[in-house]
Amino acid sequence: FLRWLLFINAEIYPTFTYADHPQRWQPQAAGAEQLKNAVMDYRERLLRQLNAAAGASGPWFLGKSFSALDLYVAVMCNWRPGRAWFRQHCPRLYAIAERVERRPELNALLSAHF
Repeated sequence: FLRWLLFINAEIYPTFTYADHPQRWQPQAAGAEQLKNAVMDYRERLLRQLNAAAGASGPWFLGKSFSALDLYVAVMCNWRPGRAWFRQHCPRLYAIAERVERRPELNALLSAHF
């Protein structure tokens, strides 16, 4: 649990900071666009790595036990690169997100925000 929680927070989350505001690190427009594209490509590689680790032995990220990682996955599948990308490139993460969204205690909350 901790390994993947830290991976999400330390590796994936920062890609949003760099890709959302590349001009902070590269003031030239062309360079900022290149930085943004490189970071987004890197994010997709990280998400594929997370997908490979997800749900190998059960319906949830860690297998048979529902955890906070499943909540993270459900929320992340609504961020860039978007649900269609997750469905195509990270089917394990996408399936976990769908299962989380079907849970009665979470459905209304997730529906209200996404």
